[in-house]
Amino acid sequence: MAISVATPSAWREAFDKATYALNTVDYAHHEIHSGSSFVAHHIQEVANAGTINVTIKTPNTTKWAHMLWIIGTELESELRFYEGSTITGGGTITPKNRNRNSSAVSTCVVMGTPTVGTVGSLLFADHLGGGSASARFGGENRADNEWVLKQNTTYTVQLVNMTGSNNQMSVALDWYEHTDKE
Repeated sequence: MAISVATPSAWREAFDKATYALNTVDYAHHEIHSGSSFVAHHIQEVANAGTINVTIKTPNTTKWAHMLWIIGTELESELRFYEGSTITGGGTITPKNRNRNSSAVSTCVVMGTPTVGTVGSLLFADHLGGGSASARFGGENRADNEWVLKQNTTYTVQLVNMTGSNNQMSVALDWYEHTDKE
């Protein structure tokens, strides 16, 4: 596509004025701008062999959550991601809209430290930390780590402390909500 400096057009705003390169944002970033992107996080100091459970329950609609997690752990731990969990109790974590100018609220329910009765099916596991001062996994590359969650289903992100001492750990869930066009 060629553009002319002499031809004013709304399309010109889509191009960098110095190079005429096309300006774009990826789809996940578009969802932030549209007010459909959310984040919820939980931080806890966990005793040896203790766990953090953070759950997300999706609604029974075709507005699906496209989720990834970002894990922080001070010391060695094990990450587990389950589908079809049953839970009781826990504290509600209110998801924050990543577009702070939007009044849209998430259709998902997030709980921190619930009692997990049935963990469900293990979808993913990883061993983190290895005694290092810090380890992170998750949101660095959305294309490789994103999960499209099944509607009307509870998922658990579980971190298990694998050290002989207290371990500072965090779970952040990052997702956007989208209804397929077809």
